[in-house]
Amino acid sequence: MAAEVDLPWGMEYTVNENSEQQPEPTKPKRSKAIWLLGGLLVLAAIAAVVMLRPSASARELLRLLPLGADVYVAADVQALQRNLGVSRFLSDPTIMETDEDYEEFVSGTGFVYQRDLRAVVLAKTGPDWMGAARGDFDRERIIQYLESQGAKKTEELGETIYSFGKVRPFRLVLGENDEALFTAGAGEDAIRQMIRRRQQPEAKTAVHEFAQADEGKNFLNGSEVEMVGNAEKMLSSDGTSTLVMSILRATLRGSRRIYASADSGLTAIDFRVEVACDNEADAESITTGLNIVMELVQNLPAGNGDGIEQKLPALMEGVTVEQAGKSVVMQWRWDRETSERLNASAPNEKD
Repeated sequence: MAAEVDLPWGMEYTVNENSEQQPEPTKPKRSKAIWLLGGLLVLAAIAAVVMLRPSASARELLRLLPLGADVYVAADVQALQRNLGVSRFLSDPTIMETDEDYEEFVSGTGFVYQRDLRAVVLAKTGPDWMGAARGDFDRERIIQYLESQGAKKTEELGETIYSFGKVRPFRLVLGENDEALFTAGAGEDAIRQMIRRRQQPEAKTAVHEFAQADEGKNFLNGSEVEMVGNAEKMLSSDGTSTLVMSILRATLRGSRRIYASADSGLTAIDFRVEVACDNEADAESITTGLNIVMELVQNLPAGNGDGIEQKLPALMEGVTVEQAGKSVVMQWRWDRETSERLNASAPNEKD
């Protein structure tokens, strides 16, 4: 299962692969402070790729996000890192490449997302993102750093909004209770509304989206991260296209909602992706198409290099695709044997 989503500042991810878009030609030089929550966005990408149930702490942050977004992701980062493989992945500097600006941000503020980030929620509408995070933020030190980088400041209900960039501005609010609010690309009204929701709770928020998923039993029990998405908007072209997305659009024609979750233990992660349709005929057609795609993936010929093409057969081995009424359910597991298959598929270095 793959679902393509554009991250802020030109990044793009899918469930099965990561790729980068070309930068905007008119985009100004990025401020170093734009990496204020760079770690959060890396974590968001990992949540989207790995699709790992958030704790009450993460779920509680959903009250800050609006109803009706294209895609939502909620992640309990602390619980996620109890998985030995994920923890090793996040802590290995040779795997997690970081930008020089982010390294300077870490040096200036002391914020390290692997250690300090506890929970994060994200919502995407069109090309714009908004989110909230809870973590161990050294507020005074971060504010000093932001001001040293020339951040623009505005006020809303006694909260300070820090803003960077002109083409796709990044906005941030640091609360007093270890909460941070942020947006990327959205107008300033988006983060102002998040501040209002925090101070004056609303009845209709992203909480409703996840409550509906709970009622429909669309998530695995005990999962650390959950995703809810509007299938049509997730699969829309938005001016770009890849072979994978073209195949998915054709295969998932007739889908309505996409849910993803996983139950992460110490050494294994169980995944579940559900594609909900309006009728059983569409679900049957999608089931047939996905089984064909899985068979093709698992029979990809071996090749040189360490790209996703070489990893897919190992990652997707054991996937089951079954129709469940008006839905299609995919399930699989990553465990120690998956790691061994990945190592076996890695190219041999002879030089």
